[in-house]
Amino acid sequence: MYLTDDDQQKTVVFAPLNWGLGHASRIVPLIKQYQKGGWKIILASNGSAHQFLKIEFPELELIKINSKPLIYSKYPFLLFHLFHLLFPFLRNINKDQHFINELFNQRNIDLIISDNRYGFFHPQIKSIIISHQLQLAIPKFLKWSQSIIQKRINSWISQFDECWIMDSENHILAGQLSKPKNLNIPIKYLGLQSRLIPEPLKQDIDFLLILSGLEPQRSILENLIIKIFQNTNKKLIIVGGQFEKNIVLKKIEYLNFASTQELNQLLNRTKWVVARSGYSTIMDLIKLNKNAILIPTPGQPEQEYLAQLHSNNPNFRITKDNFGSIQNCISKIISDNIN
Repeated sequence: MYLTDDDQQKTVVFAPLNWGLGHASRIVPLIKQYQKGGWKIILASNGSAHQFLKIEFPELELIKINSKPLIYSKYPFLLFHLFHLLFPFLRNINKDQHFINELFNQRNIDLIISDNRYGFFHPQIKSIIISHQLQLAIPKFLKWSQSIIQKRINSWISQFDECWIMDSENHILAGQLSKPKNLNIPIKYLGLQSRLIPEPLKQDIDFLLILSGLEPQRSILENLIIKIFQNTNKKLIIVGGQFEKNIVLKKIEYLNFASTQELNQLLNRTKWVVARSGYSTIMDLIKLNKNAILIPTPGQPEQEYLAQLHSNNPNFRITKDNFGSIQNCISKIISDNIN
């Protein structure tokens, strides 16, 4: 990494993608490393990622990028999801390019570290992209387009000077997704990255639901879990992954948002985690060695692939995103009294 002991203080810009909180949360350890290295740090993002960074690093400069948050199509079919997200995604890449060009004209920047923001680079600044997904999980009906999509991804990534991969060299965390294919820039493997730390706390929470990701799927899962636990006597705590939503529930403790310290304690206290099978979540769960019910988000082949990849992990239960499947999974765990 580009840590330095030079007398002259250097400036690095961190820019995580706003796709839930995963991209922002997983770069927390890197940001702290650069803080310890004496770098001046600028944080840049939008939406919930921007709000997360504001809470986690109130002492650092934080700039808001003018990009619109992505929202899933309300339709259940994967193809609708993909087309619904495509054009806003491409517009945001262009907005990122405009943003970093303006920032370059205003500030002295020595290094850019972008977490999956393909447009956040500058040809006159050392630019690094962080990713775990160098190949997309392509559904079968789109396999014909795989080579076209791969070339497009490689062209975006190749605009950067280096690619840092959040996985080990043997790809045990992301599998096929993290394997570079015809990529001709330097690569560095960062291994598992998590802001969380195992603690020997009393496990007095039966289930902890952690919500994140894009709407409307975030709220759909929230409502399903609330409905299921209204008919049980098990202790459930929900971390909503939002900043402005206030919910009061009977028998269920609801937290809009949990800081790193709060989430760390909750996770170490819980017997079972319920969450989407997002990559950052999986890294956190493996780091803490937690039991978890993983529910892939509909319309996200990556999460379906990751859930299948880690289905042999004895700590994980994989279930479909519908009331019956989730209820059956939770009921079995309760009836088996698995702790």
